Amino acid sequence: MSSNLTGQLFDLLQLPGNEKCADCESPNPEWASSSLGVFLCVNCVGIHRSLGVQCSITKSLALDRWTTEMYQLMESTGNTKANEKYTKNVPICWRKPDPNYNCPDFYMEEWIRAKYDRKEFMEGNSSMQIYCHGSKDGELMKKERQGNKWKPRYFRLSVETGSLSYFDKKEELTPIKRLDVRNMNIVLCSQEKTEKQNSMEIIAPEEREKRGKIKKSSRSIFVYASTAKEIVDWYLSIRSARLKVLELNPSDPMVGMILSTDRIKEGFLKKSGPKENDRYIQRWITIEPNSFAYYENKMDAVPKNEVALNSSPGYFVSEGTDGKHPDEPYQFLVSTPDRVFNFSASDESDMKHWMNAFKEAIKNEPLESNQFKRISVLSATSQLSQISVSSSDPSANS
Repeated sequence: MSSNLTGQLFDLLQLPGNEKCADCESPNPEWASSSLGVFLCVNCVGIHRSLGVQCSITKSLALDRWTTEMYQLMESTGNTKANEKYTKNVPICWRKPDPNYNCPDFYMEEWIRAKYDRKEFMEGNSSMQIYCHGSKDGELMKKERQGNKWKPRYFRLSVETGSLSYFDKKEELTPIKRLDVRNMNIVLCSQEKTEKQNSMEIIAPEEREKRGKIKKSSRSIFVYASTAKEIVDWYLSIRSARLKVLELNPSDPMVGMILSTDRIKEGFLKKSGPKENDRYIQRWITIEPNSFAYYENKMDAVPKNEVALNSSPGYFVSEGTDGKHPDEPYQFLVSTPDRVFNFSASDESDMKHWMNAFKEAIKNEPLESNQFKRISVLSATSQLSQISVSSSDPSANS
């Protein structure tokens, strides 16, 4: 390919829409689909390759051979025009990937397959979007409440009753548990967390007896499917059900966050106990807008504690320690009016990332309760009395 044509290709990147990946909006794409006429990042081009050349032919802008005809297609199409065609009718239940959404690889792949392979979002193809019905049933593998065993369970999502139920077997009439769709959050999981492909975390409020007292907390239910499309269809179906049950306005700019809320950050981090000289212990920390929680293990059903955060006086993040605990490298603290939480990161970069995540959680302004009808780690527990939960299995592994 002539250097002149190479330069012309890079000139096209200066046009509006072409300066970012057509699929995930990451900046400065260096790849393209010469058959679709779109510019792509290094991650998305790998998914395009898996679609096959009958769907997408991929090329490096700088290293591969380009013909005049290929260049002319890129010039006449480009990201903006292609997206007007391939994403004309994206339903609100779909989370459009962007640089702020650190979605699992399998979700990104399904987005690209739905867009170019199945062409679900093109004009006239809305009949393919069966997840928009808000009802679904089928078998998923579910992790037991205690231990690491996974067992098949039959799940049934009903927009009519506003519930997600799961059963020991398909033919059974009484569910092991019924969850209220109104008070639920769903998070797609990375394989790093669950050690399973195509997995999802369902978070719902729960009350349980502990030491003779009723304790309210959130409950995480982990499931996975045999294919990426199946678990993504469940994710989209639950979001659709919430859209309908909560009677939300699809044009509301906050509706996507109401349907489901992603964690700002999660991972292992050392944390000290509340008493003076308590040593640091590794905990799994999850941070979302206005709250954080910590767990003994990354797939525990319930957290050891959940803490509300907001931008009121008394909530802040600071490097260093309160001076009451053993010295550890890369210490920082999260202060609330009720308690100071001391943490220790693995290195300076890790500390900065965690501190920024906590600051992000604190600065998020909570929406009015009549608008913000999602479950957060904490807000769910105040709604427990409104939830219809039935159980035929009182054992610990329900």
